[in-house]
Amino acid sequence: MEAALGEAAPIPLRIFANRTLTLGVVISFVVGAGMFGEILLLPQYLQRARCWAVCS
Repeated sequence: MEAALGEAAPIPLRIFANRTLTLGVVISFVVGAGMFGEILLLPQYLQRARCWAVCS
């Protein structure tokens, strides 16, 4: 990606050579995806499995 965009690349890929930074980015992505999934799926679970009404 960086080679195709040259100087216009938003993030230089060489920063991911640092293992600490790469691990932090991966952990942040996983936590963010988990929180997003929880926000989407928790209301459906509570309404269908626990029979909680939306308006009560």
